[in-house]
Amino acid sequence: MNNKGVTVVEMIVASALLALAVGSILAFSIQNIKLSRAGEYYYMAVTLAKDRIEEIRKIRGTNGLDYIKDNINYFSNTEYISPEGNENKKFVRTTEINTNYTGDEKLIKITVGVNYEIMKVLRAQPVELVTVLNEKGSYED
Repeated sequence: MNNKGVTVVEMIVASALLALAVGSILAFSIQNIKLSRAGEYYYMAVTLAKDRIEEIRKIRGTNGLDYIKDNINYFSNTEYISPEGNENKKFVRTTEINTNYTGDEKLIKITVGVNYEIMKVLRAQPVELVTVLNEKGSYED
């Protein structure tokens, strides 16, 4: 006997295989979107930390290292930042300044940490950048 039709069992098996394939592709796509978003937030956090360090370097270049030391409370702070155009992204930037780095009064250590919340979960470790500035008056290092 030669049946040329498709049985119900064959249709169920084919549908299950198709659903499995589509589900796998969908799961992969969702994970890819999550990783892309995490990378975007990380990049933004690094940029915010670099911007703060550059801001302090420029002030040192214009006003000297003593100006930073005299106004340490202004420079050592915590800020809550929402980038322009996207109020859903919230970052916390903390700046710490050590004015007697390695016992040398001519050096200051700047540590900038940026933390953020992604998908309602606070990142465990902040992105942290550290630099050391000397007494040199010009912006060019």
